Amino acid sequence: MMLFFCGIGFSTTAISVYFPFLKEHMNLTNTQVSMITTARTLSSTIAMLAAGPVFSKLSLRKGTFFAMLCLVAARLFFAFAPNVWFYYIAAAFMGITYSWGVMYPVMIILNNWFRDRYATAAGIATCGSGLCTILMPPVVTHFVETRGLQFTFLCEAVFVLALAFALFLIIRDKPEDIGLTRYTGSGSEKQKNASANKEMKSFPGSLEMMMVVGSALLIGIVAAPSTANYAIHFSTEGFSSIVIATAMSIYGLSNFAGKLIIGNVSDRAKTFHVNLMFIGLWVCSSILTALAASEGMIIFA
Repeated sequence: MMLFFCGIGFSTTAISVYFPFLKEHMNLTNTQVSMITTARTLSSTIAMLAAGPVFSKLSLRKGTFFAMLCLVAARLFFAFAPNVWFYYIAAAFMGITYSWGVMYPVMIILNNWFRDRYATAAGIATCGSGLCTILMPPVVTHFVETRGLQFTFLCEAVFVLALAFALFLIIRDKPEDIGLTRYTGSGSEKQKNASANKEMKSFPGSLEMMMVVGSALLIGIVAAPSTANYAIHFSTEGFSSIVIATAMSIYGLSNFAGKLIIGNVSDRAKTFHVNLMFIGLWVCSSILTALAASEGMIIFA
C-alpha cells in the first residue's frame, strides 16, 4: 500500500495539486504544465519496457528501493528548478518510480504472496494511491501557501526518503524469504482459482489479444491525462486552491473506496460485469465534471 501511496499518489494524482502553483511560479502556459504529465508518462512507458531486464539483475526489493530514490530526486528537481525543463526531468524520474516502484514489482510481489484472493489483496494495495490523494491535497495547499513550493517539495523528499528505507527493511520478494508460505484460501476459493487459471491458459490468440491491448490503450488515453489535469482545469475556471484541494481529496476518498470494492467484487463476479460497472461510473463522473459549474458540483463529480 505504501508503494502505491508514494509511487502513484505522489507521482500521478497528488502531484496535480501542484500544477496551478507551478504555473504561477514560472508563468507557464497550460500546455507547458500538461507536458509534465506527458514527460512522466513517456518515461514510465520506457521504464516499463526496460523493467524485465532490470529486475532480472535486481531483486524486487532493491528495485523498488531504487525507484523510491528516483522519487526523492524528482522532488529535489522540483524544489530547485531554475526553469521548466527541470520540471520535465523531475517528471521523468517520477515515471521511473511509477513503473519500477509500483506497476511492475507490486503485482509480482502480490502474486508471490497470494495464491488466492489476489484481486482483494491488489485492491487493498492500490488503495495507497487513494489514501495519498485524500490526505495530501489540503496539506500541500496549506504548506505551499504558507511556506512556499521549495519548502513543500523538500519536506516530501525527506518523507519519501525515510519511507524508502522503511520499505527496504520490510519488503520481501517471497514469503519463503522469512519462513512463511504463500496465502491459500478455502476449498471453494481454490476451485474458483483453478477454473480461472484454466481459462487463462486456454486464452485464444491474436484477435482477443488485440482487443485487450486496444482496450488498455483507449483507457490509458483517457485515464492519465484527465485525472492528472483536473487541478489545472479547475484553476483555469477560477476555482480557489482550497476548493481544488477539497475536490481532489474527495476524489481520493472515492478512489480509495472504489478500489476496495472492485478488488473484492472481482474475486466474486465475472470480469466483464466488473469492468462494465467501472466504466459506467467513469463515464458518468466525466460527464458531471464537464458540466460542473459550481463548487458543489465539482466536489460531487
